[in-house]
Amino acid sequence: MKKYITLFFAVLLLAGCNIQGQTAKEPPTVKIEADGKSYDTVLGTFCWNGKCEDHAGPVELMKDKVTLQVKAGEKLQLKQSTMNLPTTSFLTELNSIEQGKDLPLTEDGTFTAPTQPGTYYYGYTASWRDEKKDVSIGDAQYAFALKVLPQEKISKSI
Repeated sequence: MKKYITLFFAVLLLAGCNIQGQTAKEPPTVKIEADGKSYDTVLGTFCWNGKCEDHAGPVELMKDKVTLQVKAGEKLQLKQSTMNLPTTSFLTELNSIEQGKDLPLTEDGTFTAPTQPGTYYYGYTASWRDEKKDVSIGDAQYAFALKVLPQEKISKSI
């Protein structure tokens, strides 16, 4: 029995080393965490591991997709499926004609939802580099939309 347990952990260790040493065939998935729940983003344009695909911008990509409903000013976080954080990343808020403004994004991917009610479109762009080899692993753009709900009026009783 002890041999089987040792063999199991050896295989697990080797599989983990193999995964870490290879570049994924596709860009990592990116999700948005809001209020303790996780939501998908849509993968847009990317170049990864020698494969490039060009897609429409975030507003067009989100045209027929469900928007995530959030509270005004809510803290949100972008999380990816891999342990390797992007070398560079930025978040852009776009209006319906794809004119945008860059938004502050913390190192751990946290940002704040707008305070005004409405529908907002976003493009999250990230790139990864192998610093040891000084080569690009790839880059990708992700799209998502938020519907900011109006803040409920708090009635004060006197």
